[in-house]
Amino acid sequence: MLERSDQVGCNGFRFAGSSCRCQTHKLRSFTMSDVEEEYEEQAEEQQEYTEYQEEERPRPKPMVPQLAPPKIPEGERVDFDDIHRKRMEKDLLELQTLIDVHFEQRKKEEEELIGLKERIAEQKRGKRLTGREIKRKTLSERRSPLGIENMREDGLRQRAQEMWNWIYQLESEKFDLLDQMKRQKYETNVFGWIRENQIKL
Repeated sequence: MLERSDQVGCNGFRFAGSSCRCQTHKLRSFTMSDVEEEYEEQAEEQQEYTEYQEEERPRPKPMVPQLAPPKIPEGERVDFDDIHRKRMEKDLLELQTLIDVHFEQRKKEEEELIGLKERIAEQKRGKRLTGREIKRKTLSERRSPLGIENMREDGLRQRAQEMWNWIYQLESEKFDLLDQMKRQKYETNVFGWIRENQIKL
């Protein structure tokens, strides 16, 4: 027959008239004041830890009704199974609420991420449009409008001479640049041959 004793073994019970059968644990004797002190210390540590967590980040409020702690009857018999069952139910409810809050938060974050991706894509499209607009602007600056609708013969001749001078200048610049490119290409080839010959020697 099992009975509660002041000497507690590895499982909290002992056989009447004999000691704990476990070889790895030694028996310790507890008094009620020692147990109460341990519970108070654990409660203080738990309270400090929860205060630290609350300071660190705000925790979502659980949406389940808070269960009252089980009342321990004043008689000799205490139903530890009932206390354990209620504690497990409370832990399960807290875990379920935390899981629900986590998934709701994750869903919101995914929606924000999708919105952010869409905004980035829209901005890229906007940048492409602005790039095209910049191109059009530079082309329009390079191509000045003729404005020859209301000109007389002298004005048209003067405008034609300006355009011919401008084309002549562009062609001469083009010729100079092509000549410079040919010289640079020749020099790079010559330097390449010289380097190859120096390496061989």
